[in-house]
Amino acid sequence: MNETDKETQPAAAEAAPAVTQPTLLTRIAKALKKKPDLNGWALICFQLLEQFGGSLLIVSKAELEILRAAQKQHEAILAASAKLDFPSAQNAFMQHEKDLAASVHDPTMSAQPAKKVEDFIEEFAVRQRAYYADLFRINDEFFPTGALVSDRFQVLVNKHLDAMEEHEKDAYAQYGVAYQGPGILIRELRKALGIAKARAVGHDVNLDNFSPKQMLPFLEGL
Repeated sequence: MNETDKETQPAAAEAAPAVTQPTLLTRIAKALKKKPDLNGWALICFQLLEQFGGSLLIVSKAELEILRAAQKQHEAILAASAKLDFPSAQNAFMQHEKDLAASVHDPTMSAQPAKKVEDFIEEFAVRQRAYYADLFRINDEFFPTGALVSDRFQVLVNKHLDAMEEHEKDAYAQYGVAYQGPGILIRELRKALGIAKARAVGHDVNLDNFSPKQMLPFLEGL
């Protein structure tokens, strides 16, 4: 090819700069680094919240402190309650038996009334019921704040999902195809949002759901 031919050849198009989009695994890994205990619907909700602006859009610092304090109380009560199960009652009875036997042979020890294992089981059950009542009290105290945060989350995410659905409708209309409803992605995202909404309820038989972290697991800072 001579110089003239070279001049008449179209210039090679410059390669377009590579556009890197975070992969699904990258996004999930980033989310789990912040909230390693999340999975399923809660992980989806956390990613949605991060994508649309973050936790500070739905909770104030004062509200977050209320939720943190309630979570701390809740965890302390569950930890104390866990020590009042049936094996713990049996262990307490066995220790009582040892102390009782020791007091018989040691005049420096005060006499102890004899107890049956059933006495310890009943005593522990009474204390557990008191702890459960505390869980209800804590729920009453933080629930109004948690419900407000949950409502804001619903409004924020629904706004963006509505926009996604409108964009999807426009794409169908562009090709004259009848729109049959939102696609799988939007349906799955709304399903996760529905589970999050159902968590923002009052008293339930499942006491584990009474903590702020389980009501709002996607909220960063809890």
